[in-house]
Amino acid sequence: MLKSKGSKSKGSGNNSSGASSLHFAEIVQVFGNGTAIARIEDLDNLETMPIPVGHHNSKDDNFFYWMPRVGQRVAVLMDENAEQGVILCGIYTESDPPPITNLDQFYLKIGGIEIVGDRITGVLQVDCTRVEITCSTETTINTIPVVCVGAPDNDDESSGSDRITASNQFGDA
Repeated sequence: MLKSKGSKSKGSGNNSSGASSLHFAEIVQVFGNGTAIARIEDLDNLETMPIPVGHHNSKDDNFFYWMPRVGQRVAVLMDENAEQGVILCGIYTESDPPPITNLDQFYLKIGGIEIVGDRITGVLQVDCTRVEITCSTETTINTIPVVCVGAPDNDDESSGSDRITASNQFGDA
């Protein structure tokens, strides 16, 4: 359903013939249940009721969660009466361009965390303030060059930092 800012909702019942239309909108409110309210400019700045935000997967293995931010430009698909709809995705604009232009890279930024993956070079870069890895069994890192991991002192055997150093103990790749 759509509502005019400061007015009652428009629309009565679902008499839709199944037609839908694509609109571009701005997010005005976001909710933790996977819905948001969008203001659709080409419909006289009408605001949707809370409508679902589309996701890659919303079943048992929720492997990716994304919610738009207030003020973000989005594409919205609405039924012909503008009573039901879904926020499809965020969109880039001239005033809000993509963060990278390399078509061979994956980029993700969440607050102060940045992840860049390059499918040509196979390089994964992670920039963050802290990394925590929890494993229920063991952790294996296979690498050819020497790896040196520095860790804070976590035992009573020494007075300085603990260091774990590993070299190419598995042979050449």
